[in-house]
Amino acid sequence: MLAVSLLAGPAGARCARDEDQAAFDIQALKSELVVLAVGACKQEDKYNEFVVRFRPQLIASDRALTTWFNQNHGRRGPTLQNAFVTDVTNLRSLNAQRLGTDYCPRNGAIWAELAALPSPDDLAAYAAGKNLVPPEITACEGQRPAAPARPAARRAAR
Repeated sequence: MLAVSLLAGPAGARCARDEDQAAFDIQALKSELVVLAVGACKQEDKYNEFVVRFRPQLIASDRALTTWFNQNHGRRGPTLQNAFVTDVTNLRSLNAQRLGTDYCPRNGAIWAELAALPSPDDLAAYAAGKNLVPPEITACEGQRPAAPARPAARRAAR
């Protein structure tokens, strides 16, 4: 069972600050692209093109996400950030598994959409429009995510 309860909150919760929300949206987009590129569809070359084109935006987004977790959780920030990234990627992967052979044709158009963005600075708006942060995982709106469940509690929840 995923540790999605780690950051559970009201479905659809949004960050109070746009730059914080953008970091969460871009991370969810990156997770989706990793599933497309490495997991389900074997499109690593397209992922590499994405990283090269959007490198400054990705670096800034990663820094913003790290800053958010560190400011809101202190020493636990890195652990909770890693859990967030892992949970989002796992949920995106589960979505791919549910769609089966339909996943790659259905979601592969994302590469063309990214290539068609007029400017790399449009990445945050694009990521927000994709709405890829699963509703069962929230980390903003002034809330502090709960501590991760202890391993025994996770096993018991299964």
